[in-house]
Amino acid sequence: MHTKTLLPIITTMFFIQCNNATDEQIQYKIKIPKESNTIHDKLLSNINNLTSNTSNKQINSKSILTQLIKEPYETLEGNKLITIPLFFLSKTLTVTWIKNKAISIKGEDGKPLNELINKIRYSYSISPIKEDGKLSSNIMPIVLFETTQNDGQDLEVTSFTLTDEPDLDFNTRKYSSLTSFFYTPPKTEKSQESGYVNAHPFWIANKNNEVIKALTKNQSIKAKIKVYNKNSKVTTEYNIMLESHYLSQLIQDTLQKYPQLNTVAPKFKVL
Repeated sequence: MHTKTLLPIITTMFFIQCNNATDEQIQYKIKIPKESNTIHDKLLSNINNLTSNTSNKQINSKSILTQLIKEPYETLEGNKLITIPLFFLSKTLTVTWIKNKAISIKGEDGKPLNELINKIRYSYSISPIKEDGKLSSNIMPIVLFETTQNDGQDLEVTSFTLTDEPDLDFNTRKYSSLTSFFYTPPKTEKSQESGYVNAHPFWIANKNNEVIKALTKNQSIKAKIKVYNKNSKVTTEYNIMLESHYLSQLIQDTLQKYPQLNTVAPKFKVL
C-alpha cells in the first residue's frame, strides 16, 4: 500500500487529541445564554417572595440562588501542533479545538456527586475544527473527564457509557481498524485547563448524527463511568447525569463562528 494513501487516513486519528499541546495559543471566553438573564430574574423574584413571606429569617436567598443557577458556560479555545509519524516520515499539522470549562459531575438526584467533588469534573470538546487553517470534515464532539490537581491526581476515568444508548461505543476510541494498526490515541492526556492534571477523552468517530442526538436529546443525560484509583487499585462505577445544554451551546457557537462547517461537515449539528 502506498504511503500517500495511508497518510491522510492516519492523520485523522490525531485530530481528536485537543487538549494535549505544549505549543498552544489559548483564548478564554465567557458566554451566558440569552435566556439565563430571564431565568436569573425569575429565580430572584421567587426567592425574594419566599424570604419576604416566610417567618424563617434564616433563609439565605443567595445560597438558594446558588443551588438553582447552573454553573457558568465558559469556553476555552486553542491551536495545537501535532506531529504524525509514518514509517520513516512525519508530518506536522496545526489543529484548532474548543471546549467548555469543566463543570461538576452530578448524580442521579441532580446534585454534585459527593464522591467526586473536587476530584473529577467533566466538559465537552469539539475537535478538529480546523486542520492547518482549513475547516475539517473530521470534526466531532468529545466528552472529557478532567482530574483536579488537589485530590484527583490518582484517579482515572477508564469507561464511559450512555445508560439509554449502550450500543454507542465511546470506549474503543479508534478511527478505523487500519489506522489503529499504526497508532492508538492516548486515553489520558494533559489537561489544558488551569487547576486540572489530566483529561480522559471519550468519543466515536464518523457518527456525529448518532452521538450528538444521544448527548443532547434530553436536558439531562444518564450515563455510567468507571473510575480507577491508582493507589487502592480499585475501580468504582458511578451513575451520573450529564447536562446537555453545554454541548448544545458549544455546537451552536462553533457553527455560528464557522458557518462553512454546515457544508464541510453537514452531520455536525444539533438535531
